[in-house]
Amino acid sequence: MGIFFTAGEKKVRPGLYNRYENGSAKPIVADGTVATVFAGNWGPLNTIKALTQNDDISLIYGGTASEIIDRTIAGGSGKILAVRIGTGGTKGSVILKDTTATPVNAITATLKYEGDRALGYIIRDVLGDTASRELIITESGTILEKITFAVSTTGEVDSLIAAAAKSIYVDLAKVDGYAGTGKLALVASGTFTGGVNPTVTTESYSNGFSLLETKNWDCVVVDTNDTAVHAILSGFVNRMYLLGRMGFAVIGEPSSVLYDTRLTHAVAYNDYNTIYVGMGYINAAGEKIEGWKAAANIAGLVAGIPSKKSITHTVIADAVSLIETLTDTQYQNAVRNGMIAFSVSSDDQVWVDSGITTLTVPSGEDDKGWEKIKRVKIRFEMMTRISNKTEKLSGQVDGTDDGKTTVIQIAQGVLNDMVAEKKLASGAKIELVTDSSADPDSAYFNITAYDIDSLEKFYLVYKFRFSEAA
Repeated sequence: MGIFFTAGEKKVRPGLYNRYENGSAKPIVADGTVATVFAGNWGPLNTIKALTQNDDISLIYGGTASEIIDRTIAGGSGKILAVRIGTGGTKGSVILKDTTATPVNAITATLKYEGDRALGYIIRDVLGDTASRELIITESGTILEKITFAVSTTGEVDSLIAAAAKSIYVDLAKVDGYAGTGKLALVASGTFTGGVNPTVTTESYSNGFSLLETKNWDCVVVDTNDTAVHAILSGFVNRMYLLGRMGFAVIGEPSSVLYDTRLTHAVAYNDYNTIYVGMGYINAAGEKIEGWKAAANIAGLVAGIPSKKSITHTVIADAVSLIETLTDTQYQNAVRNGMIAFSVSSDDQVWVDSGITTLTVPSGEDDKGWEKIKRVKIRFEMMTRISNKTEKLSGQVDGTDDGKTTVIQIAQGVLNDMVAEKKLASGAKIELVTDSSADPDSAYFNITAYDIDSLEKFYLVYKFRFSEAA
Protein backbone atom coordinates (compact mmCIF):
# COMPACT_ATOMS: atom_id res chain seq x y z
CA MET A 1 0.00 0.00 0.00
CA GLY A 2 1.32 3.45 -0.91
CA ILE A 3 2.53 5.68 1.92
CA PHE A 4 1.58 9.35 1.73
CA PHE A 5 4.16 12.04 0.93
CA THR A 6 4.01 15.79 1.18
CA ALA A 7 4.81 18.20 -1.65
CA GLY A 8 8.55 18.37 -2.24
CA GLU A 9 9.34 15.52 0.18
CA LYS A 10 12.03 13.03 -0.91
CA LYS A 11 11.53 9.59 0.61
CA VAL A 12 14.47 7.49 1.74
CA ARG A 13 13.12 3.98 1.12
CA PRO A 14 12.12 2.62 -2.30
CA GLY A 15 8.38 2.22 -2.68
CA LEU A 16 5.15 3.75 -3.93
CA TYR A 17 4.10 7.05 -2.37
CA ASN A 18 0.71 8.82 -2.64
CA ARG A 19 -0.40 12.41 -2.32
CA TYR A 20 -3.62 14.15 -3.21
CA GLU A 21 -4.45 17.78 -3.85
CA ASN A 22 -7.30 20.02 -4.93
CA GLY A 23 -7.83 19.43 -8.65
CA SER A 24 -9.10 22.95 -9.11
CA ALA A 25 -5.74 24.43 -8.18
CA LYS A 26 -2.65 24.71 -10.35
CA PRO A 27 -1.09 21.24 -10.62
CA ILE A 28 2.28 20.52 -9.01
CA VAL A 29 4.75 18.56 -11.14
CA ALA A 30 6.08 16.61 -9.02
CA ASP A 31 24.92 -12.90 -14.20
CA GLY A 32 28.23 -13.89 -12.04
CA THR A 33 30.76 -15.63 -9.81
CA VAL A 34 30.80 -15.80 -6.01
CA ALA A 35 33.96 -16.74 -4.14
CA THR A 36 33.22 -18.54 -0.87
CA VAL A 37 35.80 -18.90 1.89
CA PHE A 38 34.68 -21.22 4.66
CA ALA A 39 35.50 -23.75 7.37
CA GLY A 40 33.77 -27.15 7.42
CA ASN A 41 34.29 -30.82 8.07
CA TRP A 42 34.74 -32.12 4.51
CA GLY A 43 36.46 -31.22 1.25
CA PRO A 44 39.92 -30.26 -0.04
CA LEU A 45 41.82 -27.80 2.14
CA ASN A 46 43.35 -24.47 1.14
CA THR A 47 42.78 -24.88 -2.56
CA ILE A 48 40.33 -23.32 -5.01
CA LYS A 49 37.64 -25.54 -6.46
CA ALA A 50 35.70 -24.04 -9.38
CA LEU A 51 32.06 -25.18 -9.32
CA THR A 52 28.80 -24.48 -11.10
CA GLN A 53 25.23 -24.74 -9.89
CA ASN A 54 24.95 -27.96 -11.92
CA ASP A 55 27.64 -29.74 -9.92
CA ASP A 56 26.70 -32.11 -7.09
CA ILE A 57 28.19 -29.96 -4.34
CA SER A 58 27.58 -32.60 -1.65
CA LEU A 59 30.04 -34.96 -3.33
CA ILE A 60 32.82 -32.40 -2.98
CA TYR A 61 31.87 -30.42 0.14
CA GLY A 62 29.46 -32.56 2.11
CA GLY A 63 28.84 -32.29 5.82
CA THR A 64 28.88 -28.75 7.18
CA ALA A 65 31.03 -27.27 4.39
CA SER A 66 28.46 -27.09 1.61
CA GLU A 67 25.83 -24.80 3.18
CA ILE A 68 27.48 -21.53 2.20
CA ILE A 69 27.77 -22.76 -1.39
CA ASP A 70 24.15 -23.89 -1.39
CA ARG A 71 23.10 -20.44 -0.14
CA THR A 72 24.93 -18.61 -2.93
CA ILE A 73 23.34 -20.90 -5.52
CA ALA A 74 19.92 -20.33 -3.98
CA GLY A 75 20.56 -16.59 -4.37
CA GLY A 76 21.28 -16.96 -8.06
CA SER A 77 25.01 -17.44 -8.56
CA GLY A 78 25.86 -19.68 -11.49
CA LYS A 79 29.55 -20.08 -10.69
CA ILE A 80 31.34 -20.58 -7.37
CA LEU A 81 34.98 -20.47 -6.38
CA ALA A 82 35.10 -22.57 -3.21
CA VAL A 83 37.95 -22.37 -0.70
CA ARG A 84 37.80 -24.54 2.43
CA ILE A 85 40.29 -23.20 4.95
CA GLY A 86 42.13 -24.40 8.05
CA THR A 87 45.32 -26.03 9.26
CA GLY A 88 45.94 -29.41 10.84
CA GLY A 89 43.02 -31.67 11.57
CA THR A 90 42.76 -35.45 11.37
CA LYS A 91 41.11 -37.81 8.92
CA GLY A 92 38.71 -40.36 10.36
CA SER A 93 39.74 -43.98 9.90
CA VAL A 94 38.97 -47.60 10.73
CA ILE A 95 40.73 -50.95 10.53
CA LEU A 96 39.08 -53.73 8.52
CA LYS A 97 39.84 -57.25 9.71
CA ASP A 98 40.04 -60.60 7.97
CA THR A 99 38.27 -63.87 8.89
CA THR A 100 41.12 -65.99 10.18
CA ALA A 101 40.54 -67.95 13.37
CA THR A 102 42.04 -65.01 15.23
CA PRO A 103 41.08 -62.03 13.04
CA VAL A 104 43.94 -59.72 12.26
CA ASN A 105 44.13 -56.19 10.86
CA ALA A 106 43.97 -56.33 7.08
CA ILE A 107 43.12 -52.89 5.65
CA THR A 108 43.44 -49.35 6.95
CA ALA A 109 40.46 -47.35 5.63
CA THR A 110 41.05 -43.58 5.88
CA LEU A 111 38.59 -40.87 4.90
CA LYS A 112 39.65 -38.52 2.11
CA TYR A 113 39.60 -35.31 4.14
CA GLU A 114 40.34 -34.00 7.60
CA GLY A 115 37.25 -33.34 9.70
CA ASP A 116 34.71 -34.80 12.10
CA ARG A 117 32.13 -35.71 9.47
CA ALA A 118 30.35 -38.77 10.90
CA LEU A 119 30.56 -41.39 8.17
CA GLY A 120 29.86 -45.07 8.61
CA TYR A 121 30.46 -48.24 6.62
CA ILE A 122 29.03 -51.68 5.93
CA ILE A 123 30.66 -54.77 4.45
CA ARG A 124 28.14 -57.30 3.16
CA ASP A 125 27.44 -59.90 0.51
CA VAL A 126 25.71 -58.65 -2.62
CA LEU A 127 22.17 -59.96 -2.61
CA GLY A 128 21.67 -62.51 -5.40
CA ASP A 129 25.36 -62.50 -6.39
CA THR A 130 27.44 -65.07 -4.52
CA ALA A 131 30.60 -63.96 -6.32
CA SER A 132 30.52 -60.36 -5.08
CA ARG A 133 30.63 -58.33 -1.90
CA GLU A 134 30.38 -54.58 -1.32
CA LEU A 135 31.81 -51.91 0.95
CA ILE A 136 29.15 -49.27 1.53
CA ILE A 137 29.91 -45.76 2.85
CA THR A 138 26.99 -44.28 4.81
CA GLU A 139 25.95 -41.09 6.56
CA SER A 140 23.03 -40.99 9.01
CA GLY A 141 21.60 -44.14 7.45
CA THR A 142 21.89 -42.83 3.87
CA ILE A 143 24.04 -44.74 1.39
CA LEU A 144 26.64 -42.45 -0.16
CA GLU A 145 28.75 -44.89 -2.12
CA LYS A 146 28.94 -48.61 -2.96
CA ILE A 147 32.24 -50.31 -3.82
CA THR A 148 31.76 -53.80 -5.22
CA PHE A 149 34.59 -56.34 -5.08
CA ALA A 150 35.06 -60.04 -5.84
CA VAL A 151 34.65 -62.76 -3.23
CA SER A 152 37.92 -64.65 -2.66
CA THR A 153 39.51 -66.79 0.05
CA THR A 154 42.99 -65.58 -0.85
CA GLY A 155 42.82 -62.23 -2.65
CA GLU A 156 39.76 -60.42 -1.28
CA VAL A 157 41.82 -57.75 0.46
CA ASP A 158 43.64 -56.88 -2.76
CA SER A 159 40.36 -57.01 -4.69
CA LEU A 160 38.71 -54.43 -2.43
CA ILE A 161 41.75 -52.14 -2.42
CA ALA A 162 41.79 -52.16 -6.22
CA ALA A 163 38.02 -51.57 -6.46
CA ALA A 164 38.21 -48.58 -4.11
CA ALA A 165 40.94 -46.80 -6.05
CA LYS A 166 38.44 -44.24 -7.40
CA SER A 167 36.34 -43.88 -4.25
CA ILE A 168 35.06 -40.39 -3.50
CA TYR A 169 35.12 -40.90 0.27
CA VAL A 170 37.83 -43.33 1.37
CA ASP A 171 41.42 -44.40 0.74
CA LEU A 172 42.34 -48.03 1.43
CA ALA A 173 45.78 -49.47 2.13
CA LYS A 174 46.92 -52.93 3.23
CA VAL A 175 48.24 -53.03 6.78
CA ASP A 176 52.03 -53.37 6.82
CA GLY A 177 53.07 -57.00 7.17
CA TYR A 178 49.61 -58.38 6.61
CA ALA A 179 49.77 -62.06 5.61
CA GLY A 180 46.26 -63.29 6.36
CA THR A 181 43.79 -65.27 4.27
CA GLY A 182 42.60 -62.24 2.32
CA LYS A 183 38.92 -62.85 3.08
CA LEU A 184 37.32 -59.93 4.91
CA ALA A 185 34.97 -60.04 7.89
CA LEU A 186 31.43 -58.83 7.29
CA VAL A 187 30.39 -55.68 9.18
CA ALA A 188 26.70 -54.88 9.73
CA SER A 189 27.38 -51.33 10.87
CA GLY A 190 30.67 -49.59 11.62
CA THR A 191 31.92 -46.02 11.96
CA PHE A 192 35.02 -44.08 11.03
CA THR A 193 36.54 -42.57 14.17
CA GLY A 194 39.20 -40.07 15.12
CA GLY A 195 38.28 -37.35 12.66
CA VAL A 196 39.15 -33.84 13.87
CA ASN A 197 38.35 -30.55 12.11
CA PRO A 198 41.22 -28.32 11.02
CA THR A 199 41.91 -25.26 13.15
CA VAL A 200 40.40 -22.11 11.65
CA THR A 201 41.55 -18.62 12.69
CA THR A 202 41.28 -15.13 11.25
CA GLU A 203 44.64 -15.81 9.60
CA SER A 204 43.08 -18.86 7.92
CA TYR A 205 40.51 -16.61 6.26
CA SER A 206 43.21 -14.14 5.23
CA ASN A 207 45.18 -16.98 3.64
CA GLY A 208 42.04 -18.11 1.86
CA PHE A 209 41.52 -14.62 0.43
CA SER A 210 45.11 -14.63 -0.84
CA LEU A 211 44.33 -17.69 -2.97
CA LEU A 212 41.67 -15.63 -4.78
CA GLU A 213 44.02 -12.82 -5.79
CA THR A 214 44.48 -14.06 -9.36
CA LYS A 215 40.86 -15.09 -9.92
CA ASN A 216 37.88 -13.12 -11.23
CA TRP A 217 34.82 -12.92 -9.01
CA ASP A 218 31.85 -10.64 -8.48
CA CYS A 219 31.38 -11.19 -4.74
CA VAL A 220 33.31 -12.75 -1.89
CA VAL A 221 31.48 -14.14 1.14
CA VAL A 222 32.52 -15.97 4.30
CA ASP A 223 30.80 -18.41 6.66
CA THR A 224 31.28 -16.41 9.83
CA ASN A 225 29.69 -13.50 11.69
CA ASP A 226 33.08 -12.53 13.14
CA THR A 227 33.51 -8.79 12.60
CA ALA A 228 37.30 -9.14 12.59
CA VAL A 229 37.06 -11.46 9.57
CA HIS A 230 34.57 -9.07 7.96
CA ALA A 231 37.09 -6.24 8.24
CA ILE A 232 39.83 -8.38 6.67
CA LEU A 233 37.49 -9.36 3.83
CA SER A 234 36.53 -5.75 3.14
CA GLY A 235 40.19 -4.75 3.12
CA PHE A 236 41.05 -7.58 0.74
CA VAL A 237 38.33 -6.64 -1.75
CA ASN A 238 39.39 -3.00 -1.67
CA ARG A 239 43.02 -3.97 -2.26
CA MET A 240 41.99 -6.12 -5.21
CA TYR A 241 39.87 -3.25 -6.54
CA LEU A 242 42.93 -1.00 -6.70
CA LEU A 243 44.63 -3.77 -8.70
CA GLY A 244 41.77 -3.88 -11.18
CA ARG A 245 39.65 -6.76 -9.81
CA MET A 246 36.21 -5.32 -9.26
CA GLY A 247 33.70 -6.92 -6.94
CA PHE A 248 31.97 -6.79 -3.57
CA ALA A 249 32.65 -8.09 -0.09
CA VAL A 250 29.29 -9.28 1.24
CA ILE A 251 28.99 -9.64 5.00
CA GLY A 252 26.15 -10.06 7.46
CA GLU A 253 25.27 -10.12 11.14
CA PRO A 254 22.38 -11.88 12.89
CA SER A 255 19.48 -10.50 14.91
CA SER A 256 21.28 -11.46 18.13
CA VAL A 257 23.38 -8.33 17.53
CA LEU A 258 21.43 -5.25 18.61
CA TYR A 259 19.81 -3.43 15.69
CA ASP A 260 21.54 -0.13 16.48
CA THR A 261 24.86 -1.95 16.71
CA ARG A 262 24.29 -3.42 13.26
CA LEU A 263 23.63 0.06 11.91
CA THR A 264 26.85 1.28 13.49
CA HIS A 265 28.83 -1.58 11.95
CA ALA A 266 27.33 -0.98 8.50
CA VAL A 267 27.84 2.77 8.36
CA ALA A 268 31.42 2.43 9.59
CA TYR A 269 32.44 0.80 6.29
CA ASN A 270 31.21 3.69 4.10
CA ASP A 271 32.49 1.71 1.12
CA TYR A 272 30.92 0.89 -2.23
CA ASN A 273 32.95 -2.33 -2.40
CA THR A 274 31.27 -3.65 0.75
CA ILE A 275 27.67 -4.82 1.13
CA TYR A 276 26.29 -5.30 4.64
CA VAL A 277 23.24 -7.54 5.20
CA GLY A 278 21.72 -6.63 8.55
CA MET A 279 18.48 -8.64 8.59
CA GLY A 280 17.35 -12.20 8.04
CA TYR A 281 14.30 -14.27 7.26
CA ILE A 282 12.69 -17.62 8.04
CA ASN A 283 12.52 -20.17 5.24
CA ALA A 284 9.91 -22.82 4.48
CA ALA A 285 11.71 -25.32 6.71
CA GLY A 286 11.44 -22.96 9.66
CA GLU A 287 15.15 -22.17 9.68
CA LYS A 288 16.51 -18.73 10.49
CA ILE A 289 18.55 -17.49 7.55
CA GLU A 290 20.54 -14.54 8.87
CA GLY A 291 24.08 -13.32 9.36
CA TRP A 292 26.52 -14.99 6.98
CA LYS A 293 23.77 -17.24 5.62
CA ALA A 294 21.69 -14.27 4.45
CA ALA A 295 24.88 -12.63 3.18
CA ALA A 296 25.63 -15.71 1.05
CA ASN A 297 22.13 -15.51 -0.40
CA ILE A 298 22.55 -11.82 -1.27
CA ALA A 299 26.02 -12.48 -2.71
CA GLY A 300 24.48 -15.01 -5.07
CA LEU A 301 21.72 -12.56 -5.96
CA VAL A 302 24.10 -9.66 -6.60
CA ALA A 303 26.45 -11.81 -8.70
CA GLY A 304 23.71 -13.55 -10.64
CA ILE A 305 21.37 -10.70 -11.49
CA PRO A 306 22.09 -8.80 -14.74
CA SER A 307 23.76 -5.46 -14.08
CA LYS A 308 20.91 -3.58 -15.75
CA LYS A 309 18.54 -4.88 -13.07
CA SER A 310 18.34 -3.82 -9.43
CA ILE A 311 18.04 -6.17 -6.48
CA THR A 312 15.70 -3.64 -4.84
CA HIS A 313 12.34 -5.32 -4.22
CA THR A 314 13.62 -8.65 -5.55
CA VAL A 315 11.70 -11.45 -3.84
CA ILE A 316 13.76 -13.95 -1.85
CA ALA A 317 12.65 -17.31 -3.21
CA ASP A 318 12.94 -19.45 -0.07
CA ALA A 319 11.78 -16.80 2.42
CA VAL A 320 8.46 -17.18 4.22
CA SER A 321 8.57 -14.49 6.90
CA LEU A 322 10.86 -12.01 8.65
CA ILE A 323 12.81 -12.81 11.79
CA GLU A 324 12.16 -9.36 13.18
CA THR A 325 9.69 -6.57 12.49
CA LEU A 326 11.01 -3.08 11.89
CA THR A 327 9.28 0.27 11.95
CA ASP A 328 9.33 2.58 8.95
CA THR A 329 11.84 4.76 10.79
CA GLN A 330 14.11 1.76 11.30
CA TYR A 331 13.92 0.91 7.61
CA GLN A 332 14.82 4.50 6.74
CA ASN A 333 17.76 4.31 9.13
CA ALA A 334 18.89 1.11 7.44
CA VAL A 335 19.05 2.94 4.09
CA ARG A 336 20.77 5.96 5.61
CA ASN A 337 23.40 3.73 7.25
CA GLY A 338 24.09 1.50 4.25
CA MET A 339 22.48 -1.66 5.66
CA ILE A 340 20.50 -4.06 3.49
CA ALA A 341 17.23 -5.03 5.15
CA PHE A 342 14.37 -7.31 4.19
CA SER A 343 10.75 -6.19 4.16
CA VAL A 344 7.40 -7.63 3.10
CA SER A 345 5.53 -6.65 -0.06
CA SER A 346 1.78 -6.05 -0.30
CA ASP A 347 1.59 -9.66 -1.53
CA ASP A 348 3.21 -10.87 1.72
CA GLN A 349 6.44 -11.83 -0.02
CA VAL A 350 9.80 -11.21 1.59
CA TRP A 351 12.02 -9.06 -0.60
CA VAL A 352 15.13 -6.86 -0.50
CA ASP A 353 14.07 -3.49 0.83
CA SER A 354 16.80 -1.49 -0.91
CA GLY A 355 19.81 -2.60 -2.97
CA ILE A 356 22.53 -0.46 -1.45
CA THR A 357 26.23 -0.56 -0.65
CA THR A 358 27.63 0.71 2.64
CA LEU A 359 28.69 4.01 1.05
CA THR A 360 26.65 6.75 2.70
CA VAL A 361 29.00 9.75 2.59
CA PRO A 362 30.59 10.05 -0.86
CA SER A 363 33.84 11.99 -0.90
CA GLY A 364 36.58 12.90 -3.32
CA GLU A 365 35.63 11.82 -6.85
CA ASP A 366 32.75 9.61 -5.65
CA ASP A 367 29.12 10.48 -6.32
CA LYS A 368 25.88 9.11 -4.91
CA GLY A 369 25.63 6.59 -7.74
CA TRP A 370 28.20 4.50 -5.84
CA GLU A 371 25.58 4.00 -3.11
CA LYS A 372 23.47 1.77 -5.39
CA ILE A 373 24.53 -1.82 -6.07
CA LYS A 374 23.01 -1.70 -9.56
CA ARG A 375 24.94 1.38 -10.61
CA VAL A 376 28.17 0.10 -9.09
CA LYS A 377 27.75 -3.15 -11.03
CA ILE A 378 27.28 -1.25 -14.28
CA ARG A 379 30.34 0.89 -13.58
CA PHE A 380 32.41 -2.18 -12.71
CA GLU A 381 31.21 -3.91 -15.85
CA MET A 382 31.98 -0.92 -18.06
CA MET A 383 35.50 -0.55 -16.70
CA THR A 384 36.17 -4.28 -16.88
CA ARG A 385 34.88 -4.67 -20.43
CA ILE A 386 36.82 -1.69 -21.71
CA SER A 387 39.97 -2.83 -19.88
CA ASN A 388 39.69 -6.36 -21.25
CA LYS A 389 39.33 -5.04 -24.78
CA THR A 390 42.03 -2.39 -24.70
CA GLU A 391 44.75 -4.01 -22.59
CA LYS A 392 45.55 -6.31 -25.54
CA LEU A 393 46.57 -3.20 -27.49
CA SER A 394 49.31 -2.23 -25.04
CA GLY A 395 52.58 -2.39 -26.95
CA GLN A 396 50.77 -3.57 -30.06
CA VAL A 397 49.76 -0.23 -31.62
CA ASP A 398 51.85 2.79 -32.52
CA GLY A 399 51.87 5.94 -30.41
CA THR A 400 50.47 7.88 -33.32
CA ASP A 401 47.06 9.32 -34.07
CA ASP A 402 46.17 6.06 -35.81
CA GLY A 403 47.08 4.03 -32.72
CA LYS A 404 45.11 6.30 -30.42
CA THR A 405 42.15 6.17 -32.78
CA THR A 406 42.23 2.39 -32.59
CA VAL A 407 41.92 2.58 -28.80
CA ILE A 408 39.04 5.03 -29.09
CA GLN A 409 37.19 2.88 -31.61
CA ILE A 410 37.42 -0.26 -29.49
CA ALA A 411 36.40 1.48 -26.26
CA GLN A 412 33.57 3.30 -28.01
CA GLY A 413 32.35 -0.05 -29.30
CA VAL A 414 31.97 -1.27 -25.71
CA LEU A 415 30.13 1.89 -24.73
CA ASN A 416 27.79 1.56 -27.70
CA ASP A 417 27.07 -2.07 -26.79
CA MET A 418 26.22 -1.12 -23.21
CA VAL A 419 23.92 1.64 -24.44
CA ALA A 420 22.13 -0.91 -26.61
CA GLU A 421 21.91 -3.21 -23.58
CA LYS A 422 20.21 -0.37 -21.68
CA LYS A 423 22.95 -0.21 -19.07
CA LEU A 424 24.20 3.21 -20.15
CA ALA A 425 22.23 6.20 -21.38
CA SER A 426 22.76 7.34 -24.95
CA GLY A 427 25.67 9.71 -25.48
CA ALA A 428 28.38 7.63 -23.78
CA LYS A 429 31.69 8.53 -25.38
CA ILE A 430 35.49 8.38 -25.14
CA GLU A 431 37.72 11.29 -26.07
CA LEU A 432 41.46 11.79 -26.31
CA VAL A 433 42.99 14.23 -23.84
CA THR A 434 45.44 16.08 -26.06
CA ASP A 435 47.47 18.04 -23.50
CA SER A 436 47.82 15.64 -20.57
CA SER A 437 51.20 14.05 -21.29
CA ALA A 438 54.34 14.64 -23.30
CA ASP A 439 55.45 11.01 -23.00
CA PRO A 440 55.53 9.39 -26.45
CA ASP A 441 54.47 6.01 -25.06
CA SER A 442 51.43 7.32 -23.15
CA ALA A 443 47.97 8.54 -24.00
CA TYR A 444 45.13 9.78 -21.81
CA PHE A 445 41.42 9.42 -22.53
CA ASN A 446 38.26 10.73 -20.91
CA ILE A 447 35.22 8.46 -20.84
CA THR A 448 31.86 10.11 -20.23
CA ALA A 449 28.97 7.81 -19.44
CA TYR A 450 25.75 7.89 -17.45
CA ASP A 451 24.85 4.56 -15.87
CA ILE A 452 21.09 4.12 -15.82
CA ASP A 453 19.49 3.97 -12.39
CA SER A 454 16.34 2.01 -11.56
CA LEU A 455 13.04 3.76 -10.97
CA GLU A 456 12.50 2.99 -7.28
CA LYS A 457 10.19 5.67 -5.93
CA PHE A 458 6.78 6.35 -7.43
CA TYR A 459 5.03 9.55 -6.41
CA LEU A 460 1.35 9.33 -7.35
CA VAL A 461 -0.66 12.54 -7.07
CA TYR A 462 -4.42 11.96 -6.87
CA LYS A 463 -6.43 15.01 -7.95
CA PHE A 464 -9.74 14.96 -6.15
CA ARG A 465 -12.46 17.66 -6.34
CA PHE A 466 -15.73 18.15 -4.62
CA SER A 467 -17.84 18.51 -7.77
CA GLU A 468 -17.51 18.10 -11.51
CA ALA A 469 -17.79 21.84 -12.06
CA ALA A 470 -15.29 22.80 -9.36
